[in-house]
Amino acid sequence: MKKPDDTGSAPPERSLTARLLAAQDEERRKISRELHDSVGQSLAAVKMALGRLKRKLGPREVREIEDAESLIDEVLAEVRTVSHLLHPPSLDMMGLRSSLVWYAEGFRKRAGVETDIEIPEPLPKLPENVQIVLFRLVQECLTNVHRHAEASHVMVRVALNSSELQLEVTDNGKGFAPLDRSLQGVGILGMQERLKELSGILRIESIPGKGSSVLATIPLAESRPEADHPESGSRPRSTRAGRAAHAS
Repeated sequence: MKKPDDTGSAPPERSLTARLLAAQDEERRKISRELHDSVGQSLAAVKMALGRLKRKLGPREVREIEDAESLIDEVLAEVRTVSHLLHPPSLDMMGLRSSLVWYAEGFRKRAGVETDIEIPEPLPKLPENVQIVLFRLVQECLTNVHRHAEASHVMVRVALNSSELQLEVTDNGKGFAPLDRSLQGVGILGMQERLKELSGILRIESIPGKGSSVLATIPLAESRPEADHPESGSRPRSTRAGRAAHAS
């Protein structure tokens, strides 16, 4: 097995890469809101106008307008998808768990890769910067699985205790050789920089022909955040992404 690729504590000052990543996240948030609030609402208004016009026209013109309405629905769905990928609204409104479940379900549908999630329920409230880092790590890992791994199954697992949180993404794909650095480009460096900001560690293991594993460990404050729900403790839940999304 390949020797784990470890990344340790952050230097006192933020690196240029870390500042660029933070600026990128903020810009993604702004573009996401603009797409949802401006472009999405404008398209919805156009559809409503076509609906009013349809009542004044004959059967042939109505069919043409219905075709246009169908196209608008497709564009609206695409705008919502892009908006959510840039910055999922559930990350702000409902927290990390719902966002990860939503993204995993979308990945399963888009990539055709069976996707399981094991994540505590309820998941304790985490600082916003921690939530963003974890979500972006899952995004990057699943993107790499889709592009490079040729996998049929991937598992996303979150576990935490009083001192640390761990995120692990494993797949059953083709893996890569220890000396193959072609897959460790900007995406891997970005993950490392994000974790450095949280004094976290990134470990990557792979066996050619038997899949890969990415493990991120983030230290938590001495006093663990309160849970999203009043139940005491967090129990792990393992499920298909589709069923988890339905449950959420």
